[in-house]
Amino acid sequence: MSLTKHQAALRSRRDQAEIQKERFVQGLPLCHGKSTCQGQSAQQVNATTVASWQRSPAALQSQPIATPRDDEHNILATWEASPLRQAVSPELDKLNRLVQEDTFVAAIADPNGKLLWTAEHPSLRPFTETINFIPGGQWAESISGTNGVGLALSLCRPCTVFATEHYWPACHDIVCYAAPIIHPQSGQLLGVLDLTTHWQRHVPFAESVVAHIANDIARRLPIYLPRADLEIHALGQAKVLFQGQCLHLNQRQLEILCILALNPQGITLETLHQALCPHAHTHPATIKTILTSLRHLLKGEISSHPYRLGMSVWADFVELSQVLQQNNRIADALKLYHGSLLPNSTAPALEDARNHLEAGMEALLYRCQDAQTLLDHANNLLCNPLVRERLLELLAC
Repeated sequence: MSLTKHQAALRSRRDQAEIQKERFVQGLPLCHGKSTCQGQSAQQVNATTVASWQRSPAALQSQPIATPRDDEHNILATWEASPLRQAVSPELDKLNRLVQEDTFVAAIADPNGKLLWTAEHPSLRPFTETINFIPGGQWAESISGTNGVGLALSLCRPCTVFATEHYWPACHDIVCYAAPIIHPQSGQLLGVLDLTTHWQRHVPFAESVVAHIANDIARRLPIYLPRADLEIHALGQAKVLFQGQCLHLNQRQLEILCILALNPQGITLETLHQALCPHAHTHPATIKTILTSLRHLLKGEISSHPYRLGMSVWADFVELSQVLQQNNRIADALKLYHGSLLPNSTAPALEDARNHLEAGMEALLYRCQDAQTLLDHANNLLCNPLVRERLLELLAC
């Protein structure tokens, strides 16, 4: 394909995405054929992009000139303390060459979408400074709409956001390639690597380049030191670590582990059945079979009569419950809260625990008097309508 044809194809893609985006904003059905898009053949917009658009309007109810930005001194201290800084150092030469030779902006963001480090080609500096795509800039999807950093955090996989696929018009002239940086031992999402350039310089393989560099950064992260022999993360996206390694559990196994964590003193089979599925046609013998499989995965560390976890345990929802009882630990609670406790579970014990935590979080939000505290944990929180409402109240003051 000649350069002219390539540019024409990119222009067509940009124009078609803009048509689709305008129809979305106006509440019209997206184009799927020639007759519905002003006589032009429509290019299908990726479903993940459309889903991101659906999450974006609340973030950009007004048309801001720039995204919010953290204090420069705060962000420098955060970057110096970040485990990403040391891991990125061996890749800096590669990133700086990409920036200077291929007219890119390179950026590292934390798990909340806050940029910790950037490097840009001089020709792009006026643009990055105008929209705050610089250290301290807040690029969570919940703040800045559809963009590379925010979408990579939401999807937890590499992605490309091309030109008018960005929700915010200020970003319609760029293409972003982003990939999450995931700790290979713990599976923890620690940040995002993003490369951004002008949309006319788009090349399909750039996303693979970013993913490769992000994986190289991840391999250089410090060894993960677990909080306990068993770590249960069940607020938002669930994850269980045993002796620092991820366990792959089904829903029932995860529910039983959470109930055991809520009952460190132990629980009988009958009580566990009532806590888990009192109205379902699940026989207690089935629960015993699940417990046997869990005992095998945990190297025998589940005792019976009563059933109890026989190792050190840390669970985010247990920790959050303790933190919510202390009025002065608002930031700690916001850091722990990544969403509801196993939101799809109908186990009575977990529904009760979930409702208790949600009520505690609602009370905490109305004790919070600092908008920046909420923004610091934006990627965790702004999907919650109560948080958005409280943030708007604080910003209006």
